Amino acid sequence: MVATNPFLTAPVAPLLRKLTLPMMGGIISLMLFYLLDAYFIAQLGIDELAVVGFSLPFATTLVNLAVGLGIGISATVARAQGANSSLPIADTGRNALLMATLILISISTLSLLFLDTFFSLLGAPDALLPLIHDYISLWLVGCTCQLILMNANAIFRATGNTRTPAKLMALGALLNALLDPCLIFGLGPLPALGLQGAAIASILAWSITLLLGIRLLVVDHRLVNWSLPKPGELARCWPGIMRIALPAALSNMMTPLAIAIITSVVAGFGPEAVAAFGVGERISGLALLAILALSMTLPPLVSQNLGAGNHQRIHQAIRGSHRFALVWQTGIYLILALAAPWIAPLFGDSPVTHHYIQLYLWCVLISLGPLGVTILTVSSLNALHQPGRAIAVSACRLFLLFIPLTWAGALAGGMPGLFVGAALANLLSAVVARAILQLDRLAAPAED
Repeated sequence: MVATNPFLTAPVAPLLRKLTLPMMGGIISLMLFYLLDAYFIAQLGIDELAVVGFSLPFATTLVNLAVGLGIGISATVARAQGANSSLPIADTGRNALLMATLILISISTLSLLFLDTFFSLLGAPDALLPLIHDYISLWLVGCTCQLILMNANAIFRATGNTRTPAKLMALGALLNALLDPCLIFGLGPLPALGLQGAAIASILAWSITLLLGIRLLVVDHRLVNWSLPKPGELARCWPGIMRIALPAALSNMMTPLAIAIITSVVAGFGPEAVAAFGVGERISGLALLAILALSMTLPPLVSQNLGAGNHQRIHQAIRGSHRFALVWQTGIYLILALAAPWIAPLFGDSPVTHHYIQLYLWCVLISLGPLGVTILTVSSLNALHQPGRAIAVSACRLFLLFIPLTWAGALAGGMPGLFVGAALANLLSAVVARAILQLDRLAAPAED
């Protein structure tokens, strides 16, 4: 198997490009669906749109947990395959997917018991709580199916298959987008169900896609064994996955927390500044699309070669990804910086907001190359089974650099100073990430 495994033998740069392009397509399809979903719900009224807004922190928490589980699954399955583990790959896949499914279903079920308390703490008015409860109690079912699918996709990616996960993401998004208007507004014999229709559309779309994904894993690709695990097998497998998954989930949860803190600082400069900062963050997310896709395809290559002991290929993959981040994001910056005077007026009619958006594009986006290096370093460290170092990089970036420097910049120079502080934090985080990575000492044992 090792001799014909492309992760271990194929040229690194073309392989990463081949793996990353499908993932970009899948991510784009999800982003477009989320925008379309928000558009449909907005037609129902401000209360319904507010319910979705209040659900975002809740959804972000669940997604970060699922992403962390997926990182642990991908690293474990890929390393086992690269090392020619005595445990069949289908058994490893079964154990990993079973663990993720049990955790996600348990947390979603427990969440139902504390919905009103959670959303009251978020500041949701009492008048909205019944609507929130009716929506979230249904939406959680569809969301759980989607999150389990994310972890099933991690098994595909761990073995070098990124086309199937991309197609499954696109299919789920397409089904949801088609069902949304039919169930929200009614079509033919289908009644108009309003906000609950959006939740039911999510259940139908993602449950169908999940069933298809499991069939592909079990029957077509034979990456998951449907038989019962042997005694003691889960006790040996699950701790290894969780040792990577929990720090990865915690690391992911740091980012929305840091953004929330800085948003409170931005709020001191008025609603126009908050609007501009929010727009800027969304544009940054789109500008980093290629890096986010690469951060999902780089880890399986790293983990498989770690299992096989091919440290030189790991060096080549990580260094190449860092060079790509710097060159690619520089090109993206030049395009967006030149287009800034035309982009800013697209968002609202406030000249102050337009001015802040332009400043964001000019000052912050220039640092997305170094930020890409940091993101790829974190994903590489998790793939190297070094979650302690990965979480150290994230903590340093957000709590020792991003929050203090943007806050100090805001004190010294208002919103322009805040943007400069954010850019400086991204630049310094790349330096810290490279220092913690210690790529030249990669042959040293991992944290097992």
